[in-house]
Amino acid sequence: GAGAGAGACLTGSEFLRPVRMGRYRFQYFLSPLSPSIAAQSQPFDLIDQLDPCGVCGGNGSTCAGCDGVPNSGLTFDKCGVCGGRSSCVGCDGVPFSGARLDVCGVCNGTNAACTGCDGIPRPPPLLPTRPDKCGHCGGSDDSCAVPPAVGILPSMFSFACSRTRQLGIWWQVPSNRSLSDFVALCKLGASLPFSPTDCLVVVQLDLSSSVRGRTTVSLPDDFLVLG
Repeated sequence: GAGAGAGACLTGSEFLRPVRMGRYRFQYFLSPLSPSIAAQSQPFDLIDQLDPCGVCGGNGSTCAGCDGVPNSGLTFDKCGVCGGRSSCVGCDGVPFSGARLDVCGVCNGTNAACTGCDGIPRPPPLLPTRPDKCGHCGGSDDSCAVPPAVGILPSMFSFACSRTRQLGIWWQVPSNRSLSDFVALCKLGASLPFSPTDCLVVVQLDLSSSVRGRTTVSLPDDFLVLG
């Protein structure tokens, strides 16, 4: 019988003949019409079908995923797993590297980036425990960063004009003081180390005393030299 041209494919509107898939050329079929006469057919082609990938006469392999299913869309991940999620890739982007994020979120880290002075890692948005300015882990005393200071109340000028031996002073010291620390007023030009003859102890500090305060001092005559 006569068929379509070589390589043609049926469309949805065409009649599909129930024949075996494949292309045949120059296949002659002899049919006896009578004991003495034989007729032979003309060469013909069998018409191929579109595969699931839309390829005429194809086998569905051109659009098959790694699972062998046409149009599944599955591919091998970086770990060689079909349809996998590259679970073997480390935080450094390298398959099978074994690199992992530490508690602080650092790739291949040691938790040091967010570990406080107490040895406990605290990942963001938490903050690691830090020592205060006095060296106390987790403390809130920053007075140790403030140098000792002392001043006259209410001011040097008002004291000079009053011609008095009573001197009001304010003082401030760090909290990491020792039992031997004190606040003293010394004569102009007095040299260190401390000399009881040139300096007057105003406040003797101990660990329980405040880091700041006010007091009144009675000055000896040789401390009061005013014109």
